[in-house]
Amino acid sequence: MNKVIKIIDYPCGSGKTTKMIEGFTPENKYLVILPMLTEVTRVIEASKDIEFVQPRANDNDQRPKTKDQQSGGTAFTWQ
Repeated sequence: MNKVIKIIDYPCGSGKTTKMIEGFTPENKYLVILPMLTEVTRVIEASKDIEFVQPRANDNDQRPKTKDQQSGGTAFTWQ
């Protein structure tokens, strides 16, 4: 299987996040990294067909358990 990494770099306000949300499909996995918690909330709320997993503030290790989460077919975000 070929893995595609797509980096999108455009000016603020050009619609990057909106286009990303519109392109999500449940059969794919995504790693979404966002600079602001407001954007994390926006992406999760706008992506109802995608299950997101986030670290909790009280986790000892705030990095996602990549193998476990990928094998579960989920996407995850963190800041």
